[in-house]
Amino acid sequence: MAKTLVVHGHGKWHPKDDGFFSLPKGVSVDFYSEGGKSLWSGFTYEYLTGSSRALTGGAPDSTITEYRSTPNYTLSELSQSQYDSAQKYFTQGTLAINQDYTVLIRKPGSKNVKLAVLCALASELKCAKIVWLACRAVDLEKVGGLALGFGAGQANRHVTRVNLNERALEGAIQRLAAAMHEFGQ
Repeated sequence: MAKTLVVHGHGKWHPKDDGFFSLPKGVSVDFYSEGGKSLWSGFTYEYLTGSSRALTGGAPDSTITEYRSTPNYTLSELSQSQYDSAQKYFTQGTLAINQDYTVLIRKPGSKNVKLAVLCALASELKCAKIVWLACRAVDLEKVGGLALGFGAGQANRHVTRVNLNERALEGAIQRLAAAMHEFGQ
C-alpha cells in the first residue's frame, strides 16, 4: 500500500486570492466533502480512529489525480477544543499505529498552509495520496454563495441543501455572473 498523508483542519478557498494549481506527478487528493461544502466532524473523527468506511474501500466524494487542476485550498488551524477532540480520536484509534499513514492535524496557533504546499510535502514524504479532512468552503460572502448551496453543511456525508425558489435562483445566478466578471472570468 502506498503511503497516505491525512490532513485535518479548517478548509477554505477564495477564488480571487487562492487560484488553482496542478497536482504534481505521483500525488492525488481525496476529498470527503463536495466542493463548496462543509465536512461533518463525525466523519472526520471516524476516519481518524481508523474505523471509517474510507479506510475499508469506500469512495471519496471526489479524487483529483496527478497533473489535474484543483482549487488551491487553504488549511487553517483548529480551535483548541476541536484539536483536542481530533487528537483524542486519533490516538485512541488504529490509524495512529498504521505505518502507511502520516497524519497532520492543524493545532491552534499554526500558520495556514495551501494545498499546493501539502502536495509538495506529500511528494517529499513519498506519499502517493492526500486525504483532505476539512471543509471545502468557498469564500463568496459578497455574492450570495449560500443561496447557491455554497457553504451549506453536510451531515453524515449527505448534503443539507438550501431550498431555492425560482426567483432566488435567478438572483443567485446574476450575482455569480457579476462575481465572475469581477474576477476576470
